[in-house]
Amino acid sequence: MSAGIEDSLELARRATAGDAAAFRSLLERYRERVLERVRLLMGPRARKAAESGDFLQGALVEALEGFERGNRLRDEKSVLRWLTVIARNNIHDAVRRERERAFESLSASWFEGPGEVQERSPASQAELDESTHVLIEALEQLDADHRRVIELRALEGLRFKEVARSLGRSEDAARMLYRRSLTRLGERLGELDG
Repeated sequence: MSAGIEDSLELARRATAGDAAAFRSLLERYRERVLERVRLLMGPRARKAAESGDFLQGALVEALEGFERGNRLRDEKSVLRWLTVIARNNIHDAVRRERERAFESLSASWFEGPGEVQERSPASQAELDESTHVLIEALEQLDADHRRVIELRALEGLRFKEVARSLGRSEDAARMLYRRSLTRLGERLGELDG
């Protein structure tokens, strides 16, 4: 075993025993390797949501919080894997939030009331028209349940209680279906963008 690995394992042992300074040193040691992984995991949508350094910082902060709750570190690989999983989950969450925000913004623009119509430049109107076309195409590729829950929640603006009643499901089931539907819609949009 090399001295670097032994040193990391010693830091991990001290960190697991409650030494916060050792844990910070351990995280610093992995910073560049985790940053490389973050950059590999990020796609174009994640790059729109945040910078790679933001995802790295989020992973390190979350790791510190997890450490304080008693997370056990076994070896150097487990530390790197743990930090990578945290970063990957943060990237997926950011992409999901970005898709939801973009979809809600676009769906709101479709259904502007008569007094709510905004003046748009020809370029922004063309961009909206193209986005609308792509979104409609992606929606049409979803199965009926996924398309319907999106229509009820995002386009008609119903609360989840009303969506659930309309679909004959529990409120929790309607929420889960909506999240899965947005994920599938995002995948279809990604295929159409690419």
